[in-house]
Order: sequence, then structure tokens, then C-alpha cells
Amino acid sequence: MLIVVYGGGALAIDAVASLVEHTEHPFEVIIVDNASPDDSVSTIRDGIVGLTLISETHNLGFGGGNNRAAREARAPVICMLNPDARATHGWLEPLLAVLDDPHVGAVAPALIGADGELQEVGAIVDHWGYTGPVGTRGFGHPVPVPSGRMAVDYASAACLLLRTDVFRSLDGFDPTYRLAYYEDVDLCLRLWERGLQVWGEPASRVIHLGGGTVTPVLSQALWHHNRSVFLHRWRDELERRPSFATGSDEEIMALWTWRAAE
Repeated sequence: MLIVVYGGGALAIDAVASLVEHTEHPFEVIIVDNASPDDSVSTIRDGIVGLTLISETHNLGFGGGNNRAAREARAPVICMLNPDARATHGWLEPLLAVLDDPHVGAVAPALIGADGELQEVGAIVDHWGYTGPVGTRGFGHPVPVPSGRMAVDYASAACLLLRTDVFRSLDGFDPTYRLAYYEDVDLCLRLWERGLQVWGEPASRVIHLGGGTVTPVLSQALWHHNRSVFLHRWRDELERRPSFATGSDEEIMALWTWRAAE
């Protein structure tokens, strides 16, 4: 389990506690502290037994922190988990079953909000690089609620499982993306580019509390910068897709379902 923190070390302790309670398979915990401005390092060290804790002197960002953690991983499968994610009963087995297929590169659970509402089971990307979560209604268009696992453009790295050798073969997350946003979208499209599928598995449920550790102004700046990087890199791939804003219901429904036909 790879967890990256920047402040709020108590959240990571609760995340690991949920793993201990709800995970039957043995697992290792690797936490990277991205030079937290608070006492997260000592909080985590005092609150979790048997982990690998890496304390960085500067903020590597979400992607860089996970890349650093993955270098230490010994297990054949890695799970990137946000500090604000909470495992539930039986969460891991359905994901491992999907990942047993050598044609699958990554799989994610249904992310459930603190209110019990579905946040997403993966997501689809439109012409302009905007992401639409599968399983919720957005952009004024009908959005399918999956009755079973389905192929998706990408799945959030709030909880994302990959085989360790596959992640390393991609050189992990691309450091061109600053601190946070779009690095997981890029990673998943690179998996598809290699012929490896990305799936959402609603039989697995993980609670995602939400909330960030950066200011709204910085968050917006990072999002716009990283989306620009993403658009430049994937322009040819996105060119044939409709826009969530201007596409017809038929075009958007085709966008939601086209991965399943591959």
C-alpha cells in the first residue's frame, strides 16, 4: 500500500487502520511524507507499527511521492491509496480477481463519499480533456450506473491497483505534471496505449472522504497547468471524441460505452 502525505498524518493512520480491519491478504505499508509543514512524520511514526516511512525534504507531489514509494515496494501488486480513503469489508478480493487477467493494467473500486453516495467507478475523458465519472449524472447527459465491472478511460489513483512490474515499466507517473492532477489520467491512457486495459469494479467499495491539502488558488493553478500538459500530449487521441459541453446525448452515451466494445 502506497500512501503519500502532505500534512494531516492522522488521516493516514486512519487509512491504515481501515486496511488492517478489512484486508485479509498480507500487505506492506509504504508512506512518503512530502515535507509536511506539520508534525505528520512523528504522528505517523508513533501511530503505525511496521511501516516503511520515507521522509522527503521537499514536496515531490502526488506522482513523485508514489514513484518514490513504488521503488521500495516488494509485493507483486501495488495499491496507491489516498490518506482520506477508507477500506471496507471485502474491498480487495474483487480487484485482485480483475488484475489476474494479464490484459488488465489497472483496476479501481467504486469510490463512495462520506454521505454514502457513489462518487465514481472510473471515468471517461472528453475532447477537451475534461473527465466525467462513471456512475453519476454529470454534464447534463445520461450517465450509466454500472451493474458490473466495466472498462474505463482512467480510474482515480485515490485507490488504484496495478502490478508492480507494470507500473515500473511505465516509469511510474510522469514528473511533467506538477504536484497533483491529471498524472493518473495520463498513466491510465499510457496503459491503454500499451494494450493494457483499465477497469472499474463496483463490487469493491472504498470510502473517499475528499478534501485537499492545498489552497483553492493553488489547486486551480495546478489543475489548469496539468490539463494543458495533458491536452498537448494526448491531442491526437482526444481529437475524435465529443465534448461533454456540446455533444448530443447519443454522442456522449457512445463515449461512455466505447471502451467496453474494445
